[in-house]
Amino acid sequence: MASPVDADTSSGQSAAGIPVARVGAPEDIANAVSFFVGEDAGFVSGQVQAAWAGLAVGRVDQSL
Repeated sequence: MASPVDADTSSGQSAAGIPVARVGAPEDIANAVSFFVGEDAGFVSGQVQAAWAGLAVGRVDQSL
């Protein structure tokens, strides 16, 4: 996840290796939490959610 300290120096390099092609922000986690505590996720229970930006799947060729 990006922080103000490393945002200027390494976010471009880091994003190159992430399947979604960007560094995560606190809002990304907040949006997921908001969904899972809301009515739309009423049928979901007992899950562990990983916020890995697709790293478990692998790199996707963005040029296609």
